Amino acid sequence: MDNNGKIIYSEVPRLFRSGTTFSDFSKDDTSGYSKGYYWYKQASSQGWSVVSVIAEKDFNEEKNRWIVQISLFTLFLITVTLLLAWLLWKMVYKPLNQFQTEIKMITQTQTNANLEQTKIPEFHTLLRQFQKMKKQIWDLFHEVREKEKQRVDLEVEKLLYQINPHFLMNTLDTAHWLAVMNGQQELDRLIQSLNKLLYYNLGKLGRPSTIEEEVDAIKQYLTLQQIRYNFQFDVRIHVDENVLKIPVPRFILQPLVENSLYHGLQDDGYIRIDVRLNQGIEIAIHDNGSGMSEETVQKLLHSRTAGQQKVGLGIGLNYVKRTIESRYGDKAGLEIKSEIGKGTSIYLTLPIEEVRTQHD
Repeated sequence: MDNNGKIIYSEVPRLFRSGTTFSDFSKDDTSGYSKGYYWYKQASSQGWSVVSVIAEKDFNEEKNRWIVQISLFTLFLITVTLLLAWLLWKMVYKPLNQFQTEIKMITQTQTNANLEQTKIPEFHTLLRQFQKMKKQIWDLFHEVREKEKQRVDLEVEKLLYQINPHFLMNTLDTAHWLAVMNGQQELDRLIQSLNKLLYYNLGKLGRPSTIEEEVDAIKQYLTLQQIRYNFQFDVRIHVDENVLKIPVPRFILQPLVENSLYHGLQDDGYIRIDVRLNQGIEIAIHDNGSGMSEETVQKLLHSRTAGQQKVGLGIGLNYVKRTIESRYGDKAGLEIKSEIGKGTSIYLTLPIEEVRTQHD
């Protein structure tokens, strides 16, 4: 076309004849639709134009072909993306999740679990190192616990052998017969109670006692205190018959009674001891004394007797607390409830299964 839109030459004279004016001519338009054809114009600087015409049918076929190709290419990209995501999940996320599971299993159990292959050598090496570290930690834990147990046993053994038990017993027997020969009945009763109590307390190291023996030791202790202070203590003891022969750690009741005697008993007061069998051995010691503050209770439970003024036999509630913690862990319990002006209650619970196992 010239610059006026007149067709100079046409390859489709049937529709666009030479010498005619292009019906949709416009100097500004570069494309359009005319007579079932899409046309595209490219103009030169002199004003002449070349117009390309494409049949609507051919245009739509080409367009649909491009749409199909783009759709297939898009589907291909999505497939490749999903494949890469699946490979990434299988090669990275799944091993990471397995790695986390193995870490949890290792921390929750003391024994070393069988490690599954994570298919990532670095993760598997790290798991093995973590398992090795866990074994070392548990070995150190057992070593520290064993050393602590040995230390406690040595302290008890040191206490037992600070004096010669045989020499002490023989001396007390001699004093007993001298008292009998001289008609000193009260002195004889004092010596016999002291002899029985010391014989019981200095018994074989590590050998368990029974509730019956513990109660008898308490009675001997009370006899000594009554003679010493010339005062009849009101101590009420109630023990179920079916609990008498059950084994318990040696010397575990007397410190509880001693605490009530020294810190709770008044002239018109009393101490009540109840021992019964429930799901475990339940021991309760009540007094109606002056009571204690929470600070005093904590001091009795956690302070050592060394370096402090001793009363009675010199072994307090801390001994009982350490004994049950050493033997039973968290399966036993010691609780003290006290109210100023109303009295104090001490509750001790022991698991039957653990005690019977030790006795066997």
